[in-house]
Amino acid sequence: MMFPPLLYLQNQSSPIILNVDATQAPMHIIHTDEMIPMHSGDQSLNFAQWIPGNHTPSGDIGALAGLHFYVNGTEIPWRRDLVDMYKFHFIMPSSGSVIEAKFDYLSPSSDAVLDTINWYETALFPNDQDLHRVIMQTNLTLPDGWKEGGTLDIDSQSANTIHFKPQSVSWLYDHPILTGKYLIEHPITDASSDDGEHAIDIVAESPDDLVISPEFATDLHNLVQQERAPFGNVGHYRKYHWLLTLTNGLGAFGVEHHECSDDRINEDTLTSGNGLHGFLAILLPHEFFHSWNGKFRRPIGLVNGGFTKPMEDDGLWVYEGLTEYYGEVMAARSGFWNEQQFMANMFSNYYSVIGPGRTWKPLQDTADFEANGGRGGGRQAAYGSFRRGSDYYAEGSLIWLETDVKIRQLTNGGKSLDDFLKLYAGESQGANGVVAMKPYKADEIYALLNKVTPYDWKGFLESRLNDKNPVPPLGGIENGGYKLTYSDGSQSGGSRRFGANFTTSIGLAVGAGGVISNEWVGSPAYNAGVGATMTIVTVNGQPYSADILRQAIIDNETTPSLIKLTLKQGKYTTEVTINYQGGLHIPAFEKDNSKPDIISNILAPRSDAK
Repeated sequence: MMFPPLLYLQNQSSPIILNVDATQAPMHIIHTDEMIPMHSGDQSLNFAQWIPGNHTPSGDIGALAGLHFYVNGTEIPWRRDLVDMYKFHFIMPSSGSVIEAKFDYLSPSSDAVLDTINWYETALFPNDQDLHRVIMQTNLTLPDGWKEGGTLDIDSQSANTIHFKPQSVSWLYDHPILTGKYLIEHPITDASSDDGEHAIDIVAESPDDLVISPEFATDLHNLVQQERAPFGNVGHYRKYHWLLTLTNGLGAFGVEHHECSDDRINEDTLTSGNGLHGFLAILLPHEFFHSWNGKFRRPIGLVNGGFTKPMEDDGLWVYEGLTEYYGEVMAARSGFWNEQQFMANMFSNYYSVIGPGRTWKPLQDTADFEANGGRGGGRQAAYGSFRRGSDYYAEGSLIWLETDVKIRQLTNGGKSLDDFLKLYAGESQGANGVVAMKPYKADEIYALLNKVTPYDWKGFLESRLNDKNPVPPLGGIENGGYKLTYSDGSQSGGSRRFGANFTTSIGLAVGAGGVISNEWVGSPAYNAGVGATMTIVTVNGQPYSADILRQAIIDNETTPSLIKLTLKQGKYTTEVTINYQGGLHIPAFEKDNSKPDIISNILAPRSDAK
């Protein structure tokens, strides 16, 4: 099934006219004036609820305010649907053919000098039509002195207003605009090159943060070439831009789109000493990889149903898990990371998915449950390791590493997971530079892996998805040249590297002020009566600190005694004793010279990258 999202239908007689006024973006408010052709009678318009890439009903309907409908200049009444809160009903009079919708979007992402315009936050749409064929003529007015970045095609510009070429609703919603006072576009590869046009558009709160160092420029160029190489240098986009926002107020995350990605990270990332080798190193390759895996090839359950249809997230172990793995691999192949940094991130993947939740909640359910919108709290809530969160990212990466290592073992190094990528989303699946979407079911993944090398891939992968194994899948680590060890932490930079995280020993982690932030059900601390959200007041009679608790655990290994804690919960205080003599028991990945060094081969840059 292929969809044609690129639709220049300028000759369409009655497109939707969308006028977006962002001149008050510094005040966190975006104004919409929208003209929508409608037939008379009972009608409705929708605000986007299910946003591709978010996997949940994340449309921020609560930020829509000031809604009014007009026909021929006269306001008409509306009422919200009692079940679908994103739908607005009204009666279209026979005297009119166009309804004018005016409303404001109270933008949480805007700033004094920057914003990201996501069109699905600024428009209503008829949900009874194919949104790949409903055309919008879009005009955007920016504050004085602001610039724009992105891959949406511009028709013309007059003063502060940009007139974009008419496009389908689906296409428009997939092309956000980066805008701000301090914005630069850095070209990476030219449109006439074999790779086509690639660039990074960067907006920041200060011009001093807009720094493209020679190192960063080189790594970006390598990233484009290395990431396209496994697909036979075939990209399913006309051009690609990273839209990078540098600010401390929006968190660090990315959202994928077919021809761009909305990437947000701390303001000093490009100027700090280690910024290029931290989260940015995986953010950019991860979101770029989604252009192939997630936008072009997509699990059938995640095919957009007009932004109103619930998504089925069972395929996220491929959508996000495979992307997480290759984001990490490409960070190394392009030069952002060395092998040590790659393995440190793999250890982080492992460490983030251990815990008692594994004994009841299989990895597949962490994907299936994601459509609930995160309302289960995940690993960030009390007893988070028992609930489990979006583990299909980190554990998915471990599984795909194991798959890659297994292919290399079965073929004596002759083939790899890269060969799967070429079959999955290379030229045999679609032409270079042509934007399309091709859904799949899990059986196609197993079949393509079998084309790479015969094996029971269905059994191999489903056993890891459905098992309730207390130990995360470590086949890729252990067969790739590393091993899991435990120590007091001194061999890996000291036990303080783990801060106040004692989950692998007594079974708890402690946050600011002594508040227990994570508790392992069934651990020595849990069995002693320590509960999540309690506050540790004293350790063996001394005022709590992470160092004092750490030392008590260390001392208890050689001089066994009970670890005594005074705990506070609300206005109540209690004392508990933890019986544990196992030491800090800190895990680490170490080189295993008795095994072939497959991981080093995985991370080696491809020599055929153009």
